[in-house]
Parts: sequence; C-alpha cells; structure tokens
Amino acid sequence: MMKENTDVINFLVKPNSSENEIVGFHDEFIKIKINATPEKGKANQKLIAYLSEILQISKKDIQIIYGEFSNIKK
Repeated sequence: MMKENTDVINFLVKPNSSENEIVGFHDEFIKIKINATPEKGKANQKLIAYLSEILQISKKDIQIIYGEFSNIKK
C-alpha cells in the first residue's frame, strides 16, 4: 500500500547493462540502465538500491508499484 505523501516516477529500465546509470528521457519515462539480470527480482532489487543511493533515501521508502515483471516500472 502506498503512503499518503507519495511521488510516482515512471521508469524505462534496461537490465543486463554494464553499469547502473540514468541515460535520459523517453516520452514520460526516465530511462535507466541497471547492471543486473531480470531474473528472480535481481534487476528490481538493484534498481531500488541504485535509486536509494542517488536519491539518498532509504530502500524501504522505495517500492515498485507497477511493472514488477516488465521493463516499464512505476
């Protein structure tokens, strides 16, 4: 369940990349490369860890609310 004061960001994620990086915008999405495979939630976990690091917020404050099994995520 989402908290009251929640921001939702749209991502287009490219797993299996050589490094983690934000590469720009694609329509209403932030395009981001993640250096993890899209197996067993590894890419999702790496995305959350990377966003936590760059946004300087706790991993527990970040959740994928849409696109758990897709490269389009919210």
